Amino acid sequence: MKKIRLSEKRAGNKKLVMTIGVFDGVHIGHQEIISYIVKRAKRKDCLSCVLTFSPHPSDIVHPCRKVHMLFSLAHRIEILKRFGVDIVYVVNFNRRLASMDYERFAGRILIKKLRLAEIVVGDNFNMGRDRKGNVLKLKHILRQNNIKVKIINCKKYKGRTVSSTLIRKALMSGNLRMADHLLGRPFSIMGKVVHGDNRGREIGFKTANLDIDHEVLPPAGVYAVKVHMGSKVMDGIVNVGFRPTFKSIHDEPTVEVHILGLNANIYGENIEVIFRKKIRPEWHFSNKTRLYDQIVKDIIKAKRVLS
Repeated sequence: MKKIRLSEKRAGNKKLVMTIGVFDGVHIGHQEIISYIVKRAKRKDCLSCVLTFSPHPSDIVHPCRKVHMLFSLAHRIEILKRFGVDIVYVVNFNRRLASMDYERFAGRILIKKLRLAEIVVGDNFNMGRDRKGNVLKLKHILRQNNIKVKIINCKKYKGRTVSSTLIRKALMSGNLRMADHLLGRPFSIMGKVVHGDNRGREIGFKTANLDIDHEVLPPAGVYAVKVHMGSKVMDGIVNVGFRPTFKSIHDEPTVEVHILGLNANIYGENIEVIFRKKIRPEWHFSNKTRLYDQIVKDIIKAKRVLS
């Protein structure tokens, strides 16, 4: 799969079967559209393509209401790759683009810059300034240029449209089961292993401190997890929280992963942590010995869950 900035040269000579959106989380509604474009592109001897935006358009249009992303751009692209997408075009969303009406967006970007055979979008799709370009207007413009538009109905969950917002609310309230259902897979985070303050090493358990680009995390606590490092999958436990035992100076929650049976140095590695089950809340311990004893119990519980 290729990731291409829209300002760069077009990818190949084949036409594109494309969808457009942020695709935060790549949830079950997104997956239906993505599966369609992948199959359709193969049938028509085209390339499947996702056009996405970075940063989130709302961060530019409403800067005081920053969106808490489920997935970073890198994480989104990795998930799209797993679904077999050929190309991801990344559009730098800025004030100039935000002020562009839907007709100019369609003409200057969709028609002029891209060799489109077909566009596939959900029935709630909107584009352009103030989101005034709905699916009917998109169809009208593209039909004049012999580009087909396929509309797919949005997925519903208990009468509500499946959305990244709904998943964020589920995660932040601790409802991992609901989040997993809407994502179509267990919730995960992806980040780079960075140097911490070696607290884990001090008490006898090495931990990998993660620098994550996206902001949404489940409530503070200890979780049983699977850890993906390249082609390897290992068991582990993760602590999400503020490390009250050590009087952490961090205002934001930290993510520390203990990977069972791993002794290698993995600083600088990008890993994916897949949440399976919450073991307990984050607690304050009066000393390191009590914390050590509790971590031993946590590992035993995690092994049961992950087996």
